[in-house]
Parts: sequence; structure tokens; C-alpha cells
Amino acid sequence: MADTITPAGMMCFVVSDPDSTPTAWHLHQKAVILTHLLHPPSRSKAPSLLATLPGTLQSHPYLVAIFGLLAVYVNFTRRGNFQWKAFLSVFWACMGGLVGISSAFVLWPLGMSASINWVVARFFFYSGGFSTGIEFRIVEGREHLDVNPAIFIANHQSSLDVLMLGAVMPKNCSIVAKAEMKWYPLIGQFMVVSQTIFLDRKNHNSAINIFKNAAVKVKSQKISAFIFPEGTRAHSQETDLLPFKKGAFHLAVQAGVPIVPVVVANYSHVYDSKKKTFRAGIVPIKVLTPIPTTGLTDSHEDIEALLNRARDAMLNALKEITPEETKESKKVI
Repeated sequence: MADTITPAGMMCFVVSDPDSTPTAWHLHQKAVILTHLLHPPSRSKAPSLLATLPGTLQSHPYLVAIFGLLAVYVNFTRRGNFQWKAFLSVFWACMGGLVGISSAFVLWPLGMSASINWVVARFFFYSGGFSTGIEFRIVEGREHLDVNPAIFIANHQSSLDVLMLGAVMPKNCSIVAKAEMKWYPLIGQFMVVSQTIFLDRKNHNSAINIFKNAAVKVKSQKISAFIFPEGTRAHSQETDLLPFKKGAFHLAVQAGVPIVPVVVANYSHVYDSKKKTFRAGIVPIKVLTPIPTTGLTDSHEDIEALLNRARDAMLNALKEITPEETKESKKVI
């Protein structure tokens, strides 16, 4: 006897022997099949994407959509990526200002106000570097940063040089900056307490007096100063330097301290505000051998010779350390 349940009928028994009768097992199977037909089991559905979100976001689907569009804009468009990283840079710069103001309460009473710049620079080096993916890396001459007192000079390319300062700022060093920065929220207040030397670039006589006072301060307090001798941001894709202003060299000669050139490779391949480029990368830095000012006077000839010597050395180093990918991108453009 061969008893089977046909798939088509689901309830029909085909009995090979007409005299045979259904067994208890057959009746049980029939009851199970009828139960499944009359009451089919419910199939569990996969949860929707919205259902997997926290309760607060589930009640605001439009907010989820907005954040989703922003994520796409930031991650898949050049302009969006640039604006997001620029925002993070400004945010961490402001946080650095708060760190500087807070550290002043400890360092100022100890007579170490010039070291506030180092604290803020290192904070921004790690926070800003992590959020932007850009690392300024000293590849040669790190030992020259220990010269103190000295006048440190560097080429000025963009506002991203604030992140560069985080990599090279000496511990006992003031910054020479334009007077307008005094009024920047949080950043300006921190610069005031860190003894920043503010220059009014529109008033030549005022700038001369400020440098004379700064020379006395450098000599008497044994502190260094950091200056961008180009005077403004180059924003250049070319591996070149703008003409140098003489203030830094007058300051070094008057204070009788050496000049330490700091050369930063052209980094327009990772950051370019005009093209809205802001990508991760490593920017090499080379600290050159200090240039002594012993025996020099404040005469026009001595200052010109010192300026040209420093600029020529920096330009040669700039061409040497600028990555080939940057040079090749210029050729394509």
C-alpha cells in the first residue's frame, strides 16, 4: 500500500488498495494541512530603515532626510567637502582660543605667557589635523626650532597656515600678526593674553615703533617671535615666494638674534580656496639652518643682504620639498 498526499489537492489521499482505510497518522496529517490552509502562519517582515533609528529620529523623518542629503553633499561633492572641512577648521580654531584663554590663568602668573601660543598650536595641530586629514610634517631641521631667542620666518600660503604653526611653534615664542586679528571672537582674546605683537600695516611709522619695542622685548625677556615676511597670503599654485618685507630682518638685527627660516611645501594640491579643494594629505616642512645677524647694522645694505640671503635659501628649499604631484598638477592646469 502506498499512501501519498498530492501537492495539488493537499487533502486528497490516494490509496493503492481500495479496501484499505485511513490510519490515525493520515487523519493527523489531514488536520495539520487543514489548519495551515484555514489559518496560515504570519510571515515576519524585515524592519524598515526608519524603524531601526532611535525614537527621537523616528518621530522626525524630515530631519533624517535632511541629514541624509547633507551627508551626500559633504561626501560626494567637492564644494560640500570644502565647506564642511572649512567649518571644522573654524570651529577648532575657536576652541583653541578658549584653550588659550583658559591656559593663560595658569601660565600668565608663572611668567610663561609666551608659551600659550605653543599650547594652542599643539591643540589645533591634533584637533584640526584629525578633522581635515592634513598633516604638516617636519622632514628636516627640527633641532633648529630649539634656538632661543630667534626670529622665525615662514612662507605664507593660506589661512591653513594656522595648522602649520601647530607643527613648528616653539615653546617660548610670540606671534607677529595684523592688528585686525585682535577683534576676532575668541581667537583675538587669546592672542592678546599670549603677548601677540599686533602690526598696523596701514601705518608705517607705527609699525617701525612696534618693531623697536618688540626688539627690546625679545632681547630682555629672551623670547622668540614668529613672522610671515611676505606680509600676506600668497594663495599661489606656483612654487614661488612673494617679495619679503623688511620688518622681520630689522627686528632680528636690532635684537641681535638669528633668523630661522621655516619652509612649507606648496600645498595647493590639498587645499585651494579658489577651486574649493580640501583633501587629506601630508605637507612637508623643512627648517633651515639659522642665519646669524652678529655684526650687522640696521643699514639699508645690511638689511637687504640679509633679506636676500634668507629668501634665496627659502626659495631653493621650497622647490626641493614641494611634492611632484603638486608640480605636475600645475602643468596640467
